[in-house]
Amino acid sequence: MNKLFDFLGSNGGKTLLTVIFCIIIWGLIALFLSSDNIFLLMLALLTCVFFGWKALSRFQTPMFFRTWKGMGIYLLIKFFISGMIGIFVAPFVIGKWLSEKASDIL
Repeated sequence: MNKLFDFLGSNGGKTLLTVIFCIIIWGLIALFLSSDNIFLLMLALLTCVFFGWKALSRFQTPMFFRTWKGMGIYLLIKFFISGMIGIFVAPFVIGKWLSEKASDIL
């Protein structure tokens, strides 16, 4: 059992845990998005948008928009793109965080 804990504490173990958590979270997101429950649907969408927005914010944003209309269009487009990107980014970020916490405990 100590060998298992040693492996899970190593970089390879963290990577394996991240992949496992990503697969589980992707499954949950797919389940929530196909659910008839509006709360689960909104939870999945907002989680994806949150992590997608953070991922897009790492890149340089365009220069200031001089009108409120231009800024509104930019934010609306960024919101929709964030949701699409978040479907892929959220499981990885959450899985990485969970694997780091799990390996710290072990």
